[in-house]
Amino acid sequence: MTVLFGGGAEMLADAAIKALKPQSKMYKVADRDGVYVRVMPSGAISFRLDNRLNGRRETVYLGK
Repeated sequence: MTVLFGGGAEMLADAAIKALKPQSKMYKVADRDGVYVRVMPSGAISFRLDNRLNGRRETVYLGK
């Protein structure tokens, strides 16, 4: 389930995040503007942000 905001950008809704189930491998579900949710095989969900800094990709851990 995603919620559509102006400009066509999709954001993950709370219900969609709670419905994510663990799989045999880690997977990512993108939100927008470089933010994504990472789901581990253990079921742990973390929020991360990818951005570019001085031409390098940086990942910032935002929390669980």
